[in-house]
Amino acid sequence: MSGVAASGHRGADQPRAASSGSNREQEILEAAARLFHERGFDRVGVDEIGQLAGISGPAIYRYFSGKDEILATLFDTAMDRLLLLFGQAPEDPAAALERLVAAHVEFAVRDRMLLSVYAREERSLAEPWRRRLQRRQLDHVGRWVGVLGRCFPDRSTAEHHAAAYAAIGMIHSVSGWPRQARDGVDLTRMLVGLVERGLGELRRAEPVVVRPSGRRASGRADNGC
Repeated sequence: MSGVAASGHRGADQPRAASSGSNREQEILEAAARLFHERGFDRVGVDEIGQLAGISGPAIYRYFSGKDEILATLFDTAMDRLLLLFGQAPEDPAAALERLVAAHVEFAVRDRMLLSVYAREERSLAEPWRRRLQRRQLDHVGRWVGVLGRCFPDRSTAEHHAAAYAAIGMIHSVSGWPRQARDGVDLTRMLVGLVERGLGELRRAEPVVVRPSGRRASGRADNGC
């Protein structure tokens, strides 16, 4: 992992951490991410995080309120990093989709350990941080849906949502791939290609409209993606 940066304080449901993140905070977050990745949140104690970070367990409370806030900070870090990679969406729909896919894949491949914690430990996240995460996740899915809507305006909003979740799910799946599926493979190039070709089905397949009567109709329009 390239480094876990602490996120800034932005509200009551925001993890408490310095905006730039002290070296000690970084070490705590790195240690926690590694242990949560290897053993799972519930099987890791504060003392073990402290030991790996090179401090005593009780000293962690100088930086975080506890293990729950450490996990929340890791989730926030994952979302922040993803948004930073995506940046400002280009005006061109095809370019916007290309950047969105590339940014998400880059994050997944470069920060696979952090992603594995993000993908597996959402149920372990305590309130109010869980609500905050869910809001941010919905915003992120909405970004995908908005870009897909611009690229494939002939498809329904439901199809845009389904395609967004399918793409995100495929990208996130890399966090659980065994070594033999990762070594010797250009993961970034392969994942980008798979996701883009999968989303390309929105261009080729006939859109299906379910009418109130239950009867189906199909049709297709041109798009710029």
